[in-house]
Amino acid sequence: MENPSRKQREWLEREANILDAALQIAKTDGWNGLTIRKIAQRIEYSTPMIYAHFSGKEDLLCRLMLMGYQRLKQAISSEQCTRSPEVLAKKYAQFALEHTTLYQLMFGLQGSVLNAASLSRTAQVHDKLTERFVSVWKDTADGLAFLAALHGHVSWYLTGKEPQKMEFLKQVETLLARFLAFREKRTNTSNR
Repeated sequence: MENPSRKQREWLEREANILDAALQIAKTDGWNGLTIRKIAQRIEYSTPMIYAHFSGKEDLLCRLMLMGYQRLKQAISSEQCTRSPEVLAKKYAQFALEHTTLYQLMFGLQGSVLNAASLSRTAQVHDKLTERFVSVWKDTADGLAFLAALHGHVSWYLTGKEPQKMEFLKQVETLLARFLAFREKRTNTSNR
């Protein structure tokens, strides 16, 4: 792959600045408080410059959502994650804690709702995430059930109704342990 030209590098740098500014604004003002004008003011670009990179707020949010899914995929793609539900669950929860604003956007929390066309652009990436959980659990129903429980617990925490971070991570471990115990009990019962 050849090196990008100076103009291409500047374009990519501006785009990264726009995305970073959007994330920073969303952290302080929430996703509903994010506007193209606020982004332009924050990074001292004109609004037409923002629109040269993104067709509008929805396009920008979709790009951020895809970026979030890519980061989550990287976080849960280690060899350990492919073999261990425990490691996968912990990495997923840690991602949500470290990238709360992106996680909220990715899963429609705190008012970050995208239209159907934007959601369809992210559906394939979301499906890959789901496949990861199913493959680690080696059972579709168990993988989906655990992902739903874990996502629900993480979402509850991110809405401010759960205790501190360390206690939260212990709760994730407890959730996993109980899920594994239930699965073991179910397997033993069905083998009788």
